[in-house]
This record gives sequence, structure tokens and C-alpha cells, in this order.
Amino acid sequence: MNRILRNFLAGLVLICWASGASAAPAWYVVEVDMTGISFANSVLIKLTHTASSPAFTAKWFAVPAVSQKEMLATSLAAITTGMRMTIRTDLTSATIPNLIRLFVQK
Repeated sequence: MNRILRNFLAGLVLICWASGASAAPAWYVVEVDMTGISFANSVLIKLTHTASSPAFTAKWFAVPAVSQKEMLATSLAAITTGMRMTIRTDLTSATIPNLIRLFVQK
């Protein structure tokens, strides 16, 4: 039984490695293009990465239900003041990835 399990796990690791499934969340400095409430009262934020070679431009991000009010307020503050935000997200997680963290910055 141990040999079968070991071979199965080795095969699974090989498949994950070959498919490039090792992406991890990363930090990005962004500008807020748009923010607000969408269907089913969910919060969406449209962001553009400000790097010289941006990872994304005008991309929508979803906000987890547990922090919708706080992240909506933070994104509105960034729009109002013209400040940038630093976000943490996994771009490979979904068509509309979830924001993990966000902070307003100078």
C-alpha cells in the first residue's frame, strides 16, 4: 500500500511541476481605474499595474465578502486622493482574481 501511495504522490508532483502550477500570490503597485458594487452586491475593483512592463492593465479584481466594506473604502480613498495602492493577489487563480490584501500608498 505504501508503494502505491508513494508512486501516486510522485506522479502528482510531476504533473503539477510540468503544468507550471507553482504560481504564488505576489505584490503589485497599482492605480485604481474604477471601483464599486456589481451584481449580487459584490465589490469589484478595476486596477492597472504601474510597472514599466505591467503584469496587467485595466483588470477586474473581486473582493472577498469578509472585507468588502474595508476594501471598497480603501479603493475609494485611493481614487479620491489620486494615490496608488499596493495589492497582493494571485493572477492565475481565476478569470477575476480575488484581492488578498491592499494598502494605499504615496
